[in-house]
Amino acid sequence: MPPLMKPSQDIPEPPTPPIPSTPPFPVAAPQVEAILLLRESGVLLPLPKGKTDLIIGRSDAARSIYPDIDLAPHGGDAHGVSRRHARLIVEADGVYLEDLNSTNFTFLNRRRLEPGQRYPLRNGDEIRLGLLALEYRET
Repeated sequence: MPPLMKPSQDIPEPPTPPIPSTPPFPVAAPQVEAILLLRESGVLLPLPKGKTDLIIGRSDAARSIYPDIDLAPHGGDAHGVSRRHARLIVEADGVYLEDLNSTNFTFLNRRRLEPGQRYPLRNGDEIRLGLLALEYRET
C-alpha cells in the first residue's frame, strides 16, 4: 500500500507548458514588381505593392465593388470583364492567376482557365479577361 501524504507536504505544481517563440522580426510578405500592359491602348497598370491577393475586375459603386486592379476605365464593361473577374496571388515562389468563375472566362496564353485553379505567371504571358487582352510583365 502506498504511503499516505501528510497534509503538511507540498503537492508539486504541474510543469508550465513552454510559450511558443515568436520570430524576432515580422515576416515580410512576398514582393513582386510587375505591371499589366493593356495591349489595345498601351496603358501600363502597376501591381499594387505590399498585397499578396489582388482582385482584377471592374468597379461598380452601386454594389460597392472596388477591385485592386480596376479595368472599368479601360473598357472593361464593353470587353466583358466581370466585376470580380480574376485574381493574382503573390507568393514567395512566384505569381499565380486564378479565374473567379467569371462570365466571359479568363485565358492565359490562349488557354481557358478552370475557375478556382491557380496557374503560374511568367514574364510576357498574355492574359485575356473576356475580350480584354493584357500582358504580364515583371519589372
